[in-house]
Amino acid sequence: MGGYAGIGPEAGKFVLEEEAYEYALFRCTKGTLEEQKEFREAFVEWYYSGNWVWEDQIAEDRDHCAGDHKRRTA
Repeated sequence: MGGYAGIGPEAGKFVLEEEAYEYALFRCTKGTLEEQKEFREAFVEWYYSGNWVWEDQIAEDRDHCAGDHKRRTA
């Protein structure tokens, strides 16, 4: 039976493979504030890494795009 053995600050911990997702998700969403911040930044970067590009836009442009989205999904 395999899993992940902690090192450094996680030394002494072992997470079974079948519990790895739940453990990681818990730590990323309910862990320390630092863990939550790191997860949020990494997740947003990962999610928007495919079909999205970063642009700086003024609020008026963002409101216009949001309105377009509402019309398309309604």
